[in-house]
Amino acid sequence: MPSDDEQLYVQDLLGEQTRQMQSEEPGEPSPNRLKKLCQTEAKKKLFLKIDLQKIEIFANDGCTHNYTNGSRKDSMSFLVKYQRNEVSLCLFGYKHEVVIPWPELKGFRLNATSRVLTIKLDHGFLRLYYFHKDGFPYMLPPVTINSDPTNGILSNAIGFCLYPKPWEHSNTLMVAEAGINRLCFVDMNKENELLIVNKKEQDEPNISYDKISIQCVFESKLCNLTLPISGTFADFLTLVNQQFGVSPEWIEYCDRRSNEKISIANEEDWKIAKNGYIKMRMRVGNEENEIFKIFLTN
Repeated sequence: MPSDDEQLYVQDLLGEQTRQMQSEEPGEPSPNRLKKLCQTEAKKKLFLKIDLQKIEIFANDGCTHNYTNGSRKDSMSFLVKYQRNEVSLCLFGYKHEVVIPWPELKGFRLNATSRVLTIKLDHGFLRLYYFHKDGFPYMLPPVTINSDPTNGILSNAIGFCLYPKPWEHSNTLMVAEAGINRLCFVDMNKENELLIVNKKEQDEPNISYDKISIQCVFESKLCNLTLPISGTFADFLTLVNQQFGVSPEWIEYCDRRSNEKISIANEEDWKIAKNGYIKMRMRVGNEENEIFKIFLTN
C-alpha cells in the first residue's frame, strides 16, 4: 500500500492535471489548432510519459509478442493524454504512435511489486496509427497512417503488459493508475475489469489443480496452452500441432532444482517433467508459479 505522503502526491498531481485540462479550449481541432494543441501539450505537459523497457502484447490466439528497448531507435514510451481522453504507445524511436481512446480500455492495473502496468482490451479494439516527423516531445501534428507499425500484431491483441524503465519513479506509475482509474472508469461509469478480477483473486483464490497451464517458448514468440493434468506427451504434441500448426523437432523444459534445460523425447521424459512441475506447484501454491514452461524448436 502507498504511504500517506505518496497518496497526497498522487492527488495533488492529478488535481493539477485536471485543472490544466479544464483551462484548454473545447472543440474539434482544426489543422492550425491541432498544431497549437501539440505545442501546448508539449509545453504544459498535458500528459504523463512513462519510458518503457519492454512491451508484451497478448494475442487472442494465446501467443505473446515482445518488444524490447535495446537501442535509441527502439525507444518506447506510454503516454496518458488527459486532455484528449486517450492513451498511446510510442514505438520505434517515438516515430510511430498507437493511440487508444479511453472508451476502448476494459481494464488497467499497476502491480506495485513488479511495477508492471497491465492493460485489458477487447479483440478488435479501436486504435489510430500516427507517424511523427519530429522526435519527442511532439511539437508538430502527426501524419495519420493506415498500416500497423507492428506488422499486424495489434490486429489480434487483447492486452498489454508494460515494463517501465528503472528510472521511472513509483509515484509516476501510481499517478498513471489513479488518473486512468478515475477519469477513464469512475467518471465514465465503467468498471475496471482488472481491478474486479484482482479483488476476486484476493477474496477467493481460484487455482485449478486439474489442469496444467503451459507456456510454449518458440524462437520468436510465446504461446499459452492448457492441458488436463492427466494429459500425455502425445496429447501435448497433438495440441501444439492443432493450435500452432507445428510439429517441433526438439522439446526441452527447465529443471528448477538444477536450473538446466532437459530434453523431452518420449512419454517417460514427459512424466518426469510433468510430475516435477506438479510437485513444485503444490509446494509453492502461488499462481505466478503455476506455469509449466516448455521450449520448442521447429
